[in-house]
Amino acid sequence: MYSGDLLELIAQLEGEGFKHAYVDGGKTIQAFLNLKLINEMTLTQVPVLLGEGKPLFSKINQDIRLEKSEAIAFPNDFVQIHYKVSYL
Repeated sequence: MYSGDLLELIAQLEGEGFKHAYVDGGKTIQAFLNLKLINEMTLTQVPVLLGEGKPLFSKINQDIRLEKSEAIAFPNDFVQIHYKVSYL
């Protein structure tokens, strides 16, 4: 868990030798995307339609291209797609 400036967190983690981080939660991912701190993303699709639909992320400051690199279908009908993130 972390609460504070994300750029300071990244600098701290890099200083400690970390190269990868797991980021989860729509608002958290949105903040990392807006700072261009995510370079790959795995999305899991659940086979359920929710009324009017729910946005995966709220406002993102710019368009982002997700370049598909791999997809896996699971026996429970979940589909997991791994993307490379490209900021336009």
